[in-house]
Amino acid sequence: MRRPRREAETGQIALTVPQAAKIIGKTERAVWLDIYRHRLPHRRQSGKVIILRDELEMFLKALNGVSIEEALERASKS
Repeated sequence: MRRPRREAETGQIALTVPQAAKIIGKTERAVWLDIYRHRLPHRRQSGKVIILRDELEMFLKALNGVSIEEALERASKS
């Protein structure tokens, strides 16, 4: 069984693409496209793409539309 969260080198919570997709409310494919187009904050660690939760929350707060609380609630229901 995979661990749902890992600690990044900075000590922040690191999300996988599927976890970030649930929070954002997009498909994994859409999140990958946003990563490739540099529209979503991400990092590479040990050859893997990670999204720091703090950076994702700041990014979402800067957008118009769904609040971070609504996004997290939506993710917990699925």
